[in-house]
Amino acid sequence: MRLSNQELARTYIMSWIKLDDTVLWVVIAISYRYIDWSQPQLKEEWHIIRQLVAKEYPVLDPAIFWSLQQLAPYNSDLVVFYNLSREIILRTQNEDIKSYIYCAINSTPDVVEGAMSNFYKKRIEEISHWLTDDNIHVKLFARQIIQYLQINIESEEGIENLRERNW
Repeated sequence: MRLSNQELARTYIMSWIKLDDTVLWVVIAISYRYIDWSQPQLKEEWHIIRQLVAKEYPVLDPAIFWSLQQLAPYNSDLVVFYNLSREIILRTQNEDIKSYIYCAINSTPDVVEGAMSNFYKKRIEEISHWLTDDNIHVKLFARQIIQYLQINIESEEGIENLRERNW
């Protein structure tokens, strides 16, 4: 039986991930920039990303998070995205990584009915449980991002009110 290029690559990736070789982990994480995102194999891709997150190797975090952002639109409930984002928040003090996470949450695709302010309200709803997290870094991150989202809500509601008056 002959494997497709994608199947062969995934076979190598699965064997490399089991090794204790940080260079291979970085190669795997970076390789996701070259995946065919038109047809991701969601179950397999999420499994690989989870394994990379579990390595708890901070050098991987930027590449892992880039992949999370790419996979998020293909996950209807976003639970995996938020859980893996939380795992990265737990261990990073890197403000750039936190900024990437904020941007991803702020732009996570979702169909929200009504005004744009509803989009931001939904994001707050999705991360509000982080406010009671056991980890102080997760709590602080949640407070910060909720403050930013609140500002966006106020701004959007102001724009919405202006639009209503002009009609």
